[in-house]
Order: sequence, then structure tokens, then C-alpha cells
Amino acid sequence: MDAPLVAWLAAESEDLDALWRHVLRRGIEPDELRATEARLAEGMSRAALLRELATSAEHDHLLRLDDAVAFAAAARRAGERPRNLTAPAGVDERPIEIPWCLARYSGEPSVLDVGYAFAEAAYLVGLLGLHAPTLTGVDLATADVPGLRGVQADLRDLPFGDAEFDVAIAISTLEHVGRDNSQYGLAAEHDDASLEAALRELRRVSARLLVTVPTGAGELLPEQVVFTPAEWI
Repeated sequence: MDAPLVAWLAAESEDLDALWRHVLRRGIEPDELRATEARLAEGMSRAALLRELATSAEHDHLLRLDDAVAFAAAARRAGERPRNLTAPAGVDERPIEIPWCLARYSGEPSVLDVGYAFAEAAYLVGLLGLHAPTLTGVDLATADVPGLRGVQADLRDLPFGDAEFDVAIAISTLEHVGRDNSQYGLAAEHDDASLEAALRELRRVSARLLVTVPTGAGELLPEQVVFTPAEWI
């Protein structure tokens, strides 16, 4: 059979869950499945469905994260430490934070990631892509990440020895220490003095620390703190 025809027939018969996993990196939800099957029955083509998924806001978000991880890997290969990173207006800070941190990994044997349990899947893939001999994650919550040893602990009292890790990475995590973390199913606190304790603990257990935090006009929100760059430093 003609090869293009085989490819066309395979695409037409592809399971919708597989299509979602290829394009959006997740399985299709039951309500999405019912709605999509109805639209296909009404005459929507597979090509139109693919275009819709590939131009969705969800795919755009994944694209930015994938680009960030790929950019960081290229920077590491070139021995570069990128600065002045930018992202489109209206998106979150991950496309800047992820490449800034991952690009600065220098092949250290032991890596600690802070706040891994709710991290973006694309970031976790990039973290595993460092191929660090020892990779540990610490968080108040727990998550099963293949290739990563998860430890449930408070950043203010870490169960690790002095300089146990060569490098620790904390992407948008420190601002939540001592705040209301009920959005993650955790405790609600309003402890404005605990951030310094978390920083001291991270400095104690790691030889090098890569940190990103939100900056702007000083603001104490229920779920996080925001300081000016000078205040953070």
C-alpha cells in the first residue's frame, strides 16, 4: 500500500486519547472525549481537530516550556550562562526561570530540587535531563517522579547533612514559605519571619544555590510574598 495512504489511514484511526497525549502531553478528559466525539460525528475533520489542539492556549504554554528546556540544554552544551531572558507579556514566569536555572547546572553529582511536587511536567523532564547521578526533591507535599528521590520536609528544617548537595534549585518556591499553602492542600500560615530560616537551611545543605523569586512592589499576599530585587538580596 502507498506509504502516504498508510499514514493518512493511521491518523484517521488514531485514538483520541493518544492524540491528546501527542499534542498536549496529557490524556483526554471524559468530558472532552464526549464533546470531541460529538463534533467528529457532526462532520469535524481530524485535520481541523489537530489544528485546534496545536493552536490552543494550552499547547502554547507547553511550547514555551519545551522551548525553555531545550534552550537551557543548548546553553549547557555551549558553556553559556544566559542573562536578560524574556517572555511574552501575559504569560507566567516559568519560561524565564526554567532556562536561567537549568542552564547553570555544571555537571555536579548531587542535585536537590525544592518544590518539585507541583512543578510543571516539562520542568521535571528538563531536570531529569540533567542526568545528575543523584537527584533529590524536597517538598511539603509528595509526588512520584521516576528517577527522583522525593523527601517530604519543611524547608525551615531540612533532614539533610551540611553540604550534602552540590547544588540546590528553588524555582518560585521560597516566596511561599510560611504563607497560606491551602491551595496545594497544605497548611495555612502567616509567618513573615520564616523565609530567612528557609534560606539558611538551603545554604547549609547545598554548596551552591540557584534561586528564582517574584519581584515587584513589596507585597505580603496570603499565599506568597513579593519583594523588590534589593529587598530580596
